[in-house]
Amino acid sequence: MPEPVPPGDSSSHGSLEVVATAVVHDLNNVFAVIANYAEFVQGEIDRLHAGGDDRGLLSLRADLAEVLAAAERGKHVVERLRTAVLRLDG
Repeated sequence: MPEPVPPGDSSSHGSLEVVATAVVHDLNNVFAVIANYAEFVQGEIDRLHAGGDDRGLLSLRADLAEVLAAAERGKHVVERLRTAVLRLDG
């Protein structure tokens, strides 16, 4: 991530665009993982429930851990954005 630019600097708008682009990219990756794992877990729960296989539900714990880890990464990305914006605003 680029270094913050002091307020009033003519390049601060460009720097904000660079930061925003990086954050959008990071958040898209985080949310893609969350959505993919959630869809997978949903399908597996339906399949296991229909088949009466409650043992298989245990394997979904690892998948849910991935969802939670991705959500945590998303929190950190948002915090980085907040910090960067505060620095740019001075």
